[in-house]
Amino acid sequence: MELTKEQGDILARFTCQRLSGEEENRALIDGFRVDREGTDLEDYLHNRAWEEDRRRENAVYLIKYREEAPAAEEAAMYFSIKCGGLFRVLDEERLENKVRKRDGLEELRAKLYERMGPERARRTLETVKASLGGERFLQNAAMSEQLLTLLREDRSSDGNEQLNRVADTYPALELVHFCANGGFRQKWRELGMIRSLGEVMFWQFIVPHMARIREYVGCRYAYLFAADTSPDGRLVTYYEQALQFRKSEELGATKPSYDFCCDFMYQDLEDIEARREAFFHHFNPRTEGDILA
Repeated sequence: MELTKEQGDILARFTCQRLSGEEENRALIDGFRVDREGTDLEDYLHNRAWEEDRRRENAVYLIKYREEAPAAEEAAMYFSIKCGGLFRVLDEERLENKVRKRDGLEELRAKLYERMGPERARRTLETVKASLGGERFLQNAAMSEQLLTLLREDRSSDGNEQLNRVADTYPALELVHFCANGGFRQKWRELGMIRSLGEVMFWQFIVPHMARIREYVGCRYAYLFAADTSPDGRLVTYYEQALQFRKSEELGATKPSYDFCCDFMYQDLEDIEARREAFFHHFNPRTEGDILA
């Protein structure tokens, strides 16, 4: 079922703005408390977020709630977005292995022609080549050899050891911080919204921000590092089911030291607006079993 009018009216009481956009936000974040242990989310908000947002090093957003004017505003959540990038690893050993197989086939050719004669050797070679992938195998081996040559030439011409040479790069946005105010959770329960605060605010505010950024710069993916300290992987599951992020063994990201032991997760932004529309179109599950706790 779609979002009801009453639910829409509740969401209309929430606003989202840059943290340093209003001086009044300083007082709002003073009382911001983080429920989850083992993270520096609260410390970052109180001690670094304002200056980093003001200097535009990080885009920090505060989500606020106001019952009705002139009631005071309350801090509900904060999040931050940075420019980032993902990549596909350049597997040098795999490339070398393809070239070795191709070279091995050439060596086999010479031996077979010497031992069997042209016709039998040709048939045997065709069988071996087919088992390796046929003409496509030879094309891939040639491309691998060319890439290895370019890689070695680049290492020779550019001695910067800090460069990470990869197969492909993809522009992306990193959701660096994503945190609810523990002091607001009771209010959210009182509002009677059927879904979790973080899930609703993600689709209500964060996704539109990402969509607007894509109007100005190329951006294919969004990603985050999940600081999941639960024994059952509850946070990762939440990000998968509620926010539609997923793990990947094909894409890579640069992981800073403060994200060590966190799980890399990503999602494609190509259809993010359509998925947002679908989220609110099916906001009210038909059965209690469809509700994500």
